[in-house]
Amino acid sequence: MPSLARQRSLHLEALSKRQLRFSSLNSDKQRKAWMEDDFSELLRNAHAVAAAEQAWLIYQLIRAAHLRSTGQMEDEVLVSRVVSLLPVG
Repeated sequence: MPSLARQRSLHLEALSKRQLRFSSLNSDKQRKAWMEDDFSELLRNAHAVAAAEQAWLIYQLIRAAHLRSTGQMEDEVLVSRVVSLLPVG
């Protein structure tokens, strides 16, 4: 899933740049202007990161199910790894 990793990386980088830009603003007026201009892009980047993470996890779950159905030995390690990545609660 290299394209998912690439998309995740690109959007994480964009989020980081936006955070740095926001942190560099000194006045409430500047921050308000940033929120009006850039907040929708920040949300878009955050959503893209979340979507890429979700797609990667679904891919891993399908992969683990396939390995389990074929009886391949390494499936238990993969299933344990994937389950450990699942959010709790």
